[in-house]
Amino acid sequence: MSDQRELDEALAMLHQRARAADPDMAALRARVLAETRDDTGESRKKRWLLPVAAAAVVLAGVTAVQVIREPPEEIPPAAPQASGVPLLEHAAKTYADGRWRTEGSYLHVVVRGTMARTFVYGTVADDDVADSPPNSGYTELYGQRLEHWVPFEPEQAWREKRTSEGESHRLVSEPNSPVKPPAPWSKDGDWTAPCGNYFPEDKPKTTCGGLNDPASPTFYATVPTEPAEILNWLRKRSSAPGDPSAVFAEGVELMSSGVLPKERYANWFRALAMIDGVLDYGDVTLPDGKVGASLGVPAERERRELVIDRKDGRFLGERRVSGPRPKQAWIPPDTVLGLVSVSSERVPRPDGL
Repeated sequence: MSDQRELDEALAMLHQRARAADPDMAALRARVLAETRDDTGESRKKRWLLPVAAAAVVLAGVTAVQVIREPPEEIPPAAPQASGVPLLEHAAKTYADGRWRTEGSYLHVVVRGTMARTFVYGTVADDDVADSPPNSGYTELYGQRLEHWVPFEPEQAWREKRTSEGESHRLVSEPNSPVKPPAPWSKDGDWTAPCGNYFPEDKPKTTCGGLNDPASPTFYATVPTEPAEILNWLRKRSSAPGDPSAVFAEGVELMSSGVLPKERYANWFRALAMIDGVLDYGDVTLPDGKVGASLGVPAERERRELVIDRKDGRFLGERRVSGPRPKQAWIPPDTVLGLVSVSSERVPRPDGL
């Protein structure tokens, strides 16, 4: 028993000295590395992270351990947008919008979704001029549902109804920018007036049946019907005839009015397909729940996109996206400034009109 007790005491003293001594880091590293190799001596890379992390936890009270991980795999760049021309040609061929109701003395147009209004304080600066000071103000994004009842005989009564949908928020140049009240024609309300002159005191009076008013069906009597002629007409009407994005935007605006006759859509699509640089920006879900392909032409300031059904080419609405150099400094690039669904149908004259 005495010999056994003496042996136990000697072993205890030996263990105490080992625990009190500085750890042999070289030996420990060798053990860790040995654990990460298979029988052939090849490193087991897929199992490296977990053992090293465990070793770091074990050694946390002794010394700092640097865990080196292999760099993550580089994410491949997004594929470039495909041409939008095939979809426009497909839409012209299917002519789905041509199968619509042709009876009724009124056109009922519904536009709903996110829209934008911009307020600039002071003198509007020209940011194309190098030494021009930046504008100050804000852009408000808001949701609204617009309904129009447009008579095919413009002298009859017109009706417009606006209803807010969802919340609004502002993109501002300064945190405490003062807020201006919206214009009367952008507030919620329900108005009836001859020739669509709902706000004669605030907006220039519209000539009844005028040929310069895209909101009136009579306007389209003077619009060409053949694709090449439509394209030349859009160029002349555009603010920048030599800019393909501006010409495309003009075509989108007239379709989004909901008043462009649907029997014109096929050749309208063919005309837009003739514009240089039309791209397919992928699918987008519109406020009415419909999903469509968004087609547009790259633009410096703002890109206006036409949204059509990818299968049958039906016109669904539009999207507006800020370009790499937005008009106002407080608007970030690639910001959705508008996303609306558009529908129209011929209906009998509504009660009360």
